[in-house]
Amino acid sequence: MKKIGIVFLLGIYSLFIFTNGCKKEEKKIDNNQETIIDDKNNDVEKIGDLYFHYYFNNGEPDLTVKVDDPKNYKLLDVTRDGYQFLNYYFYNDANQRIDYDNITKPTGSNDIIIKLDAQWKAIKYKVEFYCQGSRVSLKSVEYGTNVKAPNPTIIPGYKFIEWDNDYSFITKDTIVNAIYEEIVNPSKTILVVLGNWMNDDGTMSATMKKRLALCLEAYDKFNPDYIVVTGGMANAKAGISEAQAMYSYLTTMGINPGMIIKEDQSLSTNQNAIYTMAKLENFDFDNLIIVSTIEHFVNYQTVKYFNDAALANQKIKEKNINIMIYTNNANS
Repeated sequence: MKKIGIVFLLGIYSLFIFTNGCKKEEKKIDNNQETIIDDKNNDVEKIGDLYFHYYFNNGEPDLTVKVDDPKNYKLLDVTRDGYQFLNYYFYNDANQRIDYDNITKPTGSNDIIIKLDAQWKAIKYKVEFYCQGSRVSLKSVEYGTNVKAPNPTIIPGYKFIEWDNDYSFITKDTIVNAIYEEIVNPSKTILVVLGNWMNDDGTMSATMKKRLALCLEAYDKFNPDYIVVTGGMANAKAGISEAQAMYSYLTTMGINPGMIIKEDQSLSTNQNAIYTMAKLENFDFDNLIIVSTIEHFVNYQTVKYFNDAALANQKIKEKNINIMIYTNNANS
């Protein structure tokens, strides 16, 4: 009887062990590998990876980077000379800035590549131009700008040579100074610019504009001590004299107002000559250069008018001045 009971108990214990040993976990999740493992059939379903494809827009090649942790990522730092980085935006969509909430993340087995576009803002720099210590221009321009220099201030007795700093590609705040050279020339020269018809709306005629262009050429070549602009209000509808219109233009072009003399009474070329000589009676000069377009010397007795006016004015006659002309050729 005792032997039979022992065998029965051992059988029950073996059955218990066999039953519990067969209860294996069918599925388990490996969080580190982000995969689902099925122990029954050994099939593996992999979660796709997330990638950022960067368009830096700064000269560097594009770059694709895998995001190891989509919930805790950091976008790449990037720099560009002369520009401030604004942010990354979705490629070809500058209105949608990248952030975690608007990123599509992998949920299945497919990888996701998100294209990012770097956006920039050009840095602005100050460019200052100085003539003889006085600032004549202040510009605020973007990085890489080719700045147009202002007209240098006209300084009697001095000739402008060049600007002392490069302003063709601005990369920082820049100060540019005018370099002048003293003119050693005992003779004194005066330019006389002959006026032309003003339009009814107060604008200058095309011919007057040509004469002013010639005046600026002559100024650069002869460095005169003074400029006389001539012509009264021949067209009353214009509301401005020819001399005043030319004066305003020349001053905007950088000519020192103190060296411009207005003769604003004449209504003809002959009167131009007579009134100009009267204006210059008390000036010390050796050369008088008449500036005008070619037709003024071909179709009118312009040089004779000025010679006669010089001889008729006693004070001018005593100066024994040279009268010359500066004009364009017949084809221009």
